[in-house]
Amino acid sequence: MSLLTRRSTYTALGACFFTAGVVLMFVVLYHEPMRRGPGLIITAVLLIGALVCWIASARMRNPESGET
Repeated sequence: MSLLTRRSTYTALGACFFTAGVVLMFVVLYHEPMRRGPGLIITAVLLIGALVCWIASARMRNPESGET
């Protein structure tokens, strides 16, 4: 698997996590019973997962290019 493929995979995975987190956040905010459950925690985990994926994608370097 090439570096570009891995970077794009992490970016796409981050975008999916972000979209799911935003949708779930609105569901939790508009449905009162879900505020007491694990909905907010799951939303936070999805949004943090998106950030982790995007940071990992941005930090990937090509060892052959001599980047530091």
